[in-house]
Amino acid sequence: MKLRIEFDYDYQDLDDLTEEEYFDKYFREAGLSFDKEVGAIFYDTDVPFMPQEGQRIGTKIGPYVVEWACYEIDKSEGYYGVSRVVVKEE
Repeated sequence: MKLRIEFDYDYQDLDDLTEEEYFDKYFREAGLSFDKEVGAIFYDTDVPFMPQEGQRIGTKIGPYVVEWACYEIDKSEGYYGVSRVVVKEE
């Protein structure tokens, strides 16, 4: 199952950086992507199951907790056309 892992972050506290500057400074080297249209930092992966809210999962940049999950049945084009989970730091 293809799944988009999206990171919940608050870039506003960091020295007046824009979202894209924040991404470049802290996440680009980890192999993550940034969608300017929705302001999301994410990566796509294949998983055998859909993670549940509150579950701890391993990501490219360490362990995170699933804040919420959205199983996308109607596959469409664009950012929201795949199943995704939003994760936050513990």
